[in-house]
Amino acid sequence: MNGESRTILTFPSTHHAIAAQEKLQHGHVPFIVIPTPVEISSNCGIALSVASADTAIARHLLMESGISKNDTTFTKARIIGGKLIVLPLSVDGE
Repeated sequence: MNGESRTILTFPSTHHAIAAQEKLQHGHVPFIVIPTPVEISSNCGIALSVASADTAIARHLLMESGISKNDTTFTKARIIGGKLIVLPLSVDGE
């Protein structure tokens, strides 16, 4: 959807990304597995994209399951012209 706000979750390793996928699936939080945008990180090639409206619940589920805040970075993005555009401000502090 053009103009849709998203949050990109990145991880230090594929292991962390797969664990997060499992937690979000069990919590019924919809996500899309995407290649990690190079603007965000080069640590792990897998990132998860969630609707911005689901960011708080995704953060809660991951922290509740033992995936620490230090293991996940949350970055704002928007879909513009069919492309995912990473926004310059991180939402880690939210």
